[in-house]
Amino acid sequence: DDVRNEIKDGATSLKNESESAIMRLIVIIITTAIRKKASDVHVEPSLTECHIRARIDGFLEEICTFPGEIFPPLSSRIKLLGKLDIAE
Repeated sequence: DDVRNEIKDGATSLKNESESAIMRLIVIIITTAIRKKASDVHVEPSLTECHIRARIDGFLEEICTFPGEIFPPLSSRIKLLGKLDIAE
């Protein structure tokens, strides 16, 4: 709900970048993957949903599913953290 509200409000202030709902979501995803000893994390968008899966012991295990509207800001933030071009 926090992520949806942040998207609707357009609240992407640089001051609170580390406190944003998207950053909290990314931390939760990565922390969950580390605790499960995942080797990699897959973010897979579809028309209506965004699936987060982690490779654990060679198999993809679904960590969580979000509404599709969360994928664009999630992927943009991950690209920014990885110093990638968000236009691609």
